[in-house]
Amino acid sequence: MHSSADYVQGWLRKANVDYQSFLLLESSSEDLSEAAAFHAQQAVEKWLKALLTYNDVDTPYTHDLTKLLPMLTQFYTELGAQEWLERASLLNGFAVEIRYIDEENPLRIGALNLNQIKESLEAFRTFTNTKLGTHWKA
Repeated sequence: MHSSADYVQGWLRKANVDYQSFLLLESSSEDLSEAAAFHAQQAVEKWLKALLTYNDVDTPYTHDLTKLLPMLTQFYTELGAQEWLERASLLNGFAVEIRYIDEENPLRIGALNLNQIKESLEAFRTFTNTKLGTHWKA
C-alpha cells in the first residue's frame, strides 16, 4: 500500500516533467507557444493536486484550476485572493481547448504571452515549494 507521501511525490514528479517541458518549449527557436502553454497549465494542475493530497483531500478528476483552487483555501487562505484566481483563469484554457480547433474558428489561437504564462507558472511553483518545504521537489 502506498502512503500519501508517495502520491504527493508522484504529483510533484509529474509536475516537474511538465515544468521542464515548458522551459524547453519556451526557449525553442520554433513557435511552440501552444505546447508550452499546455505544459504550464499541466504543471500547475499537478502542483495543486499535490497540495490537495498533502492535506489529505481526494483529488478530483478535473483539469479546471478554478475548481481546484477553492478546495485549497481552507488550508492556504491566501489562495482565495483575486490574483491567484486570475493566474488560474489565465492558464485554465490551455488544458484542453488550446489543443483542438473548433468549427467557428479553426485558426483560433492568437499570439500567446509566454512571459505572462511563465509568471503565473513560477508563482504557483514558488507557492508549492514554500508550502511543502525543501524536502519536496516541486
